[in-house]
Amino acid sequence: MISGLEIVEITDAFDCARLAKGTQIRKDDGVEGDAFALRKGESYLSMNCLDLLDGDRSEQLDSLRAVLERKLNVSGTARLAIINVGGTKRSVLPHSVLNFVHEPEADDESHCGMYGLEYNNELVQDLIAESVVDVVKARR
Repeated sequence: MISGLEIVEITDAFDCARLAKGTQIRKDDGVEGDAFALRKGESYLSMNCLDLLDGDRSEQLDSLRAVLERKLNVSGTARLAIINVGGTKRSVLPHSVLNFVHEPEADDESHCGMYGLEYNNELVQDLIAESVVDVVKARR
C-alpha cells in the first residue's frame, strides 16, 4: 500500500478495476461497453489500480471491496471488471489514446482515472469492454 496521498505512476503492467452495475454484465459474464462510459461533464473514468494495494490478487480485491463498500452502496449484482493497462491502451488504438493517472482520495489511495475517453464514444467503450481480463464479484 502506498503511504499518504503519494502520486504513483500507473504503468502498462498494472491492472485496474472498474465497478460495473449488474445490468452492465452480460449473461456470458462479459462486460457491456457502457460500463466504461463517461458521464456528461466528467474528464476521466474512475477506476482503482489493484497493483497499488498490498498482497496477492485475492487480498488486493478484498481490500478494494472494503474501500468501495465504505464509499458506495455496492449491490450484490455489481462486479469488478479488471483490465490490464497496457493491453487496454493497445486495444483502443487508433481510435483513442488512453492515459491512466493516479488520483488518490483520502479514503481511497488506489483510485485512478482513465483519461482520453470522449463522451458517448461507444466504439472505444466497446473496445475497452473487450479488453477485460477478469470479472469478479464486487462485494465480499
